[in-house]
Amino acid sequence: MKQKQLFSNSPSYTRRETVFQIVFLILLVLCVSFIFYNSFLSKASSRSISVKVTEQINKVTASVGVKPATDNTIRKIAHFIEFFALGIFMFGFSASRRKNKFINAVWCAVISLLVALTDETIQVFSNRGSSVKDVWLDAISSTAAVFIFYLILFLISRKKTMSADNAGSDSYNKDNNGQADLTEK
Repeated sequence: MKQKQLFSNSPSYTRRETVFQIVFLILLVLCVSFIFYNSFLSKASSRSISVKVTEQINKVTASVGVKPATDNTIRKIAHFIEFFALGIFMFGFSASRRKNKFINAVWCAVISLLVALTDETIQVFSNRGSSVKDVWLDAISSTAAVFIFYLILFLISRKKTMSADNAGSDSYNKDNNGQADLTEK
């Protein structure tokens, strides 16, 4: 029995696609909430958390002989990880909804930049100050995630297309003149 759609012109999705959409949407909302929550922290609270994380990371890295990281380095890595995850979740959600993955990737990059700008703007109002470098780092890391994810999906779809083309062709075909065509299909 065909499932009734909520809107007459909305596309129908398989159960699997719907699950992917819901999972990526939940992860996306949690990620943005985490980013904005951290932006609302006071300067003292943010610094305290950052120092504790840096100490823990330096304990682990010291045990394997790696030079200790600075608080600033850990903060930048945290920015990169937050926004890389944002890019993955955003593209995962949008790619599960639309066919044109490249357009999705471009929109995700633009929206990630807006999230980065909003993040730094919130920090101005929480008396922490903002950083243009952080906006660039955030935008680059989320855009990198989006385009890496896009590239992976592109290569997978290309491989499937090539496999389907090769499965349907003989080892050689004859052209219009009856000559053998030994080129790969």
